[in-house]
Amino acid sequence: MQGARRKITKKELKEDQLITYYFKTRSFLSKHGKAAGIAAGALVVIAVLIGLMIKSKIKANFTASYELYQAESLAGSSDLKGAITKLHQIIDLYPGTENAEEAYLRLAETHFADAKYDSSLFYTEKFLKKYSGKDISLICGGYATKGAALEELKRYEEAGKTYLEAVDRYPDCFAAPVYLIDAGRCFNLAGQDDKAQELYLRAINEYNDDKITPRANELLARAGGTPIEIPIKMKMF
Repeated sequence: MQGARRKITKKELKEDQLITYYFKTRSFLSKHGKAAGIAAGALVVIAVLIGLMIKSKIKANFTASYELYQAESLAGSSDLKGAITKLHQIIDLYPGTENAEEAYLRLAETHFADAKYDSSLFYTEKFLKKYSGKDISLICGGYATKGAALEELKRYEEAGKTYLEAVDRYPDCFAAPVYLIDAGRCFNLAGQDDKAQELYLRAINEYNDDKITPRANELLARAGGTPIEIPIKMKMF
């Protein structure tokens, strides 16, 4: 009588699978070793290239950051032409970096300072489309510059909508209550008093403090609304 069959243990099963895998791999390499070697070499080259690209982009962004600082210094010293030239160089030399994207906003601000509001509007819209960073204050600054340019061009309703878009997208932005008041002022100038009153009240109810509420109430009265008395929120330190 044939003896009882011994049960194969998990350890033995794993060992068998490992041996099978070893021989299959060896057989594959003996048949396709050259192709596999080429593929492996290609992967190494790709990995090296990716590493170099990342390193190059980091270096480019660092250099662009310094040149952006130089451009801002030129604008601060009233050399607007020099600042504009430098900003265009940053965009051309360091494409794809956050600092090159920010350069569009600085161009918009520089043209605004030079009373070239159409150019300011053009570059602000470029910035808002291209900026890929996460700096909310920078993005809101883009909306503010766009709104201000539209306001100077007397396109008041568009300006009001721009300020309002900044608030609706980024309600936690530190300048959000100011943008609400700016939006209300622009709708007021556009002859839309009801909309202006709505936004002044919103500024009071959502961002009530000792600076926002008095200003919003004053403008509310000018727009034909009735000022409201709301206790000022105490700031906790």
